[in-house]
Amino acid sequence: MTAVSGAAYTLGRWADLFTVTATVAATLLGLLFVVLTLDRDQLTSDPVRSAWARECFGGLVALLVIGLSGLVPESNPKQFGIALIALGAILAAIGVSLQIRTLHRLPLERRPTWLLRVGVLNAAALTTIVAGATLLAQSGGGLYWILATVAIYLGWSLANAWRLVIPAREPDGQSGVVQQ
Repeated sequence: MTAVSGAAYTLGRWADLFTVTATVAATLLGLLFVVLTLDRDQLTSDPVRSAWARECFGGLVALLVIGLSGLVPESNPKQFGIALIALGAILAAIGVSLQIRTLHRLPLERRPTWLLRVGVLNAAALTTIVAGATLLAQSGGGLYWILATVAIYLGWSLANAWRLVIPAREPDGQSGVVQQ
């Protein structure tokens, strides 16, 4: 096993990434709470904004859990692999159920593009499961898959947070968000 491939299966070598991931996620969660508190009425009346907020919150919580779990002292890579598989399955189950609920609240013409869009988000749950499975197998990429999970959830959460804070405006000054 080379040094690079060995790193994929050694938790201690990923401590800096887990620390930064947990720190960034916790910080952004705090800011998100402020935004959600200030915009509560818009969030409850608009299924799109509500979904953006849930996705942002869920992605950041997932990153916080991954980051903190990766920092548990004396953690066994196999135990962490099992935890990642379980977390990925939970994220997928909750995510799909919430996405179905949002889909039913959207106008029919919006649904196909919404489905394509959430496919990218669901890839993060899948990469979490793959990271766990390859960590257990000690083959196939191991913790390098977590980089994809972090990139998807962080990018997705930042994009949704931006949409929540700075809503798109149409030329007439009205919000571009679809209202029911």
